[in-house]
Parts: sequence; C-alpha cells; structure tokens
Amino acid sequence: MTKNLLHAACVGAGLVWSAACSSHAPPRVAPDTNAVAHESLEVYIAKLRRLATTAVPKHPAVEAVEARNAELHASLEDLRLGPTPERHRRVAEEYAAAGILDLAFDHYSAARSLDSRDAAAYDGLARIWRDWGLPHLGVGDARRALYFAPDSPVAHNTFGTLLMAVGQRREARRAFERAVALDPEAIYAWTNLCYHSFEAGDLDAAEASCRRALTLDAGYAPAHNNLALVYAASGRFRLAETELAAVGDESVRQYNVGIVLSASRRYADAANAFDRAERLRPGWALAADRARQARRLAESTTAMGARGTWPYQQ
Repeated sequence: MTKNLLHAACVGAGLVWSAACSSHAPPRVAPDTNAVAHESLEVYIAKLRRLATTAVPKHPAVEAVEARNAELHASLEDLRLGPTPERHRRVAEEYAAAGILDLAFDHYSAARSLDSRDAAAYDGLARIWRDWGLPHLGVGDARRALYFAPDSPVAHNTFGTLLMAVGQRREARRAFERAVALDPEAIYAWTNLCYHSFEAGDLDAAEASCRRALTLDAGYAPAHNNLALVYAASGRFRLAETELAAVGDESVRQYNVGIVLSASRRYADAANAFDRAERLRPGWALAADRARQARRLAESTTAMGARGTWPYQQ
C-alpha cells in the first residue's frame, strides 16, 4: 500500500486497529472553570497537547520506534535542519503510520501553525480525531482541508469517513463519489463506497465498488475484506473465505474470518476463529476481546432461540 493510501485510511471492515502504550491515546480533558468560555473543545485539547509534550519525556516505547523506524528517524533528522510545514507533516505521517497518534497530532498542529492554509495538515488532524474515536471534533478540520484544497480526492475521502462516523450517511456518500470523480483511481474511496453500500444493504453496488477497487490493486486488503463481507451477507461463504485468504498472514486471516462469521451471526464459529487468531499471535488483545464478545452473543442468541439474520451493524 502506498503512503497516500495508508493515510487515506479506509472505513472498511477487517482493518486491525491497535493501541500500544498510553502515549498513543487521545488527551483526557478535565473540566476547567478558567477556560475561556468561547474556546472550542478542539482548541482546548490542542493546547493541552502542546503543554503536555513540553513537560513530559517521551515514552521508552516511542524512543524505540524512533530508533528502529528508518523513515521516521530520517524525517526527524530532516526536521532538525529547520522547521517547515512540509517537514512537520512528514514526521506526522511517519508517527501516524507507526500508530503514535499523539505525536502525529503535535506535528500536524505545528505544520498548521506555520502555514494556516496547509490543507494536508488539516486533513491529517481530521484523521487523527477520527482514529481517536472523536470524529465530531475532526469535522471542522476536514472542512478546512476542503476549503484550502477543494480538488483533493484525499480530503473529500477523509471528510466522507468522518461523516460516516457521525451518522451523516448521505453526505458521506457524496464525499466519496466526489473523491472518485476527481480521481477515478482513488482506490481508498472506491473501497469506502463499497462499505457504504454494504451498510446500506445494496450488495450489488457494494460488490461493484469493491471489484473496481481490486482492478486498481489486486492485493488491496481493505477491498478484499469488504468484498468478503458482501459475499457473507449474501450467503456465499466459500467466496468470502477466498477473499480473506488473499491477504495477510494466517492470524489476520482468522481474525477476518471471525469478523465475517460475526456478520452472519454465526457467533460460536466466530469465537473459535478469533481464538485461532489469538493463538497464532499470542497476546493479541483485540482478537481475545472479539472472542469474548462473540461467545456472549452466541449465548444470548441461543437463549432467545434466534436465528442468524442480516444485516450486521459493526
């Protein structure tokens, strides 16, 4: 996957989100009676982030990543030559790719401070708010990115993912459609259109969008995973497993099999798949959590005598 596609960040199911050390987490904000009344929560949190990074030493795990990641190390060395919006953004992109979102946030903020018209910096901030689970706080930054770069397919795609996350589905679809109109090879936007149609229950449109994405890159994992969900929704489980087998190692494949089985409300089978994923990658907390959730759902489904139906709301 190219850097641009990675940072476009598809909505699609099967993506593995992980939070390692606490330094990756969003800032926790306590009420402040001295805060300026008209100051937005977004601005307030950003100020706290800047104060925190000047007062707190880096987490050892972050230092290890910086030493081990050649691209991140190189971007930090380049920044030491002098701050520019481009250099801060490059550092932010590398931190985001490494999952260190709080430091990515800081460098995107620094880029924006140096150039208040830096659309890519606003887009990066919007994606981080979304990935922190606070998409409503990122909508403003996404709009600013579009204001300064109205013809950017990446900015329209990011805006669409935020709108999806806050429940504005019709507007999200328009954003994804605008992205592919601007760039017919925007594989990330085609994949998000696939997922949007899948959630809307339009499986034919979802399949067509996923297939369009895969004609652009036959190995694009999110498109394979979303297509697997489409197949599972229509009862084509063999085809779903074939799509999942096309990408990732066996632990990821088993995890995604669990997602598809959960989508079909085959919760007991899903729990077993998540268990296999955790055994193949010991300590994978997300897989273990999914297994527990699936077992609880299996027990409640059995108790109610319910049968598996569609749709599945993730």
